[in-house]
Amino acid sequence: MKISKQIFSGIIVLVLCFSGMHSAGFAESQDKGETAAEKPGDIAQLIIGKWTIKPNDVIVSGTIFFKSDSWYVMDEKRSDGTGVSKKGEYRLNVDATPVTIDMCLQGCDEPGSEWTTVFGLIRMISDGKMELFMSETGKYPAAFPSEPDPKATIILTK
Repeated sequence: MKISKQIFSGIIVLVLCFSGMHSAGFAESQDKGETAAEKPGDIAQLIIGKWTIKPNDVIVSGTIFFKSDSWYVMDEKRSDGTGVSKKGEYRLNVDATPVTIDMCLQGCDEPGSEWTTVFGLIRMISDGKMELFMSETGKYPAAFPSEPDPKATIILTK
């Protein structure tokens, strides 16, 4: 199966967009004194809403809106002056350590989605701040890097 240049470019942009995040831990839960890191299932609720993308080497500005029905809409302006908008399904695996995310263009179960899905790691840095580290290889990264990757790390703020 051949991938069009436009779809491949969109996949690369999605990967790069999710690479500007950097983390230092999770915000503390006020009710039990536990951290969100101890309760990874909470991330499924914490990500819901509109997030602003912190600029990195690829993205000048942008937003991601994670919907409660496991769909997202992402709009960004890239450093080359182009604008990209994409939407699709996302899937979290809160049983993985660290938590993994699949960002699909359209539905994750649609034919050909294996070619348009970007795999990454996701974590909360603090209240209202989140990090995505997206793979450029088509596999989940093993861990977050010690320093944010300027192309593969995406930092999001609410």
